[in-house]
Amino acid sequence: MCMAGYERVYSGFENCGYAVIKHMSKYIIRDHPELFEFHDSETAGWSSENGNLILDLKHLNVHKEALGRQYSEDMEIENAQVRFEAFHMLSMINDEGNGVINECGLGLDCFFRQLDAGICIYSLEKNSGIWMLTATGELPCFSCRFTARCFIVQFDSLASPAWYTND
Repeated sequence: MCMAGYERVYSGFENCGYAVIKHMSKYIIRDHPELFEFHDSETAGWSSENGNLILDLKHLNVHKEALGRQYSEDMEIENAQVRFEAFHMLSMINDEGNGVINECGLGLDCFFRQLDAGICIYSLEKNSGIWMLTATGELPCFSCRFTARCFIVQFDSLASPAWYTND
């Protein structure tokens, strides 16, 4: 089981359940999605290996509370890797507009096609152990529900203040 928490790490190995992840990341945050703002983050790549889903994201924002006292405002992460351990798709819904909504069943192939094309995330939330990702890609708007044993965000550097801090 992945232990919840966050830490600042410079190198080494981290054990998260059955997987051993070699990392060189400066920051690793586990099982705290509330520390991030996913709105308008975009995939820069993705992979699926050993039942894990790995998203490379740009424009992901992190709350200042996760960064200690170094920053007075939320910051945009330069490049982030988001990992869902033991990823299991439950369903995918395609909102075609005009009130037409298609339930795609497991929709895993459809979801992977969206990731291949690149997606822009509207929201990523976890409620009662179920994740809900709402995004746009080749489909104008879709949502997928899934489970994951562990959620890990790794990153090295920050790009600039978060876009919403400039209001």
